Amino acid sequence: MRSTTDGGRLIDTVRHIVAGLGPNDTQLQRVRDDLSEALQQHFQVSTVSLWCLDLMASPMVLHCVSLHTAQGQRPPYGPLAEEEYGEYLRWVMREGVYACSNVDEDPNLQGLQPYFRRHGVQALLDAAFQVNGRPRGVVCLEHTGGPRTWTPAEKSLLRRVSAEASLAIARMEAMPRLPSERP
Repeated sequence: MRSTTDGGRLIDTVRHIVAGLGPNDTQLQRVRDDLSEALQQHFQVSTVSLWCLDLMASPMVLHCVSLHTAQGQRPPYGPLAEEEYGEYLRWVMREGVYACSNVDEDPNLQGLQPYFRRHGVQALLDAAFQVNGRPRGVVCLEHTGGPRTWTPAEKSLLRRVSAEASLAIARMEAMPRLPSERP
């Protein structure tokens, strides 16, 4: 397990990464990719994926926007429909962090079993991104190679990372845009 100092170092790294966000989305993908890489290296998990929630779709859809594995950056996974993630997403948005040491034993994850089998996921630690109380997405730490028990320090640190990223998103959205940048 990494020390508290390492956790502080990760928070500093996250703050540095998200500081690159401006009033437009030109740097957004780089920030997403740098964030997923930093988390994968720190937590030493098989995969870190960042998912954005499409609130306009009915039913809602999660879109993978960044994916970093132990082998490096990869193309994002395809979208997940609400019937796949259902109760899991409601839980992670309500509680902020979702820790599961064995995905085969968690009833909230039944709809995601095909995804877990396809990618070999056996344990996960996820945290919600929320801006002004509205769900925006999830950061997912995925572990392969057997069950994994997540420590309270790991859960707390991922919650802090998610909070930093959520604040950065809120700041970015609050910045005035030039007329040419408005939708």
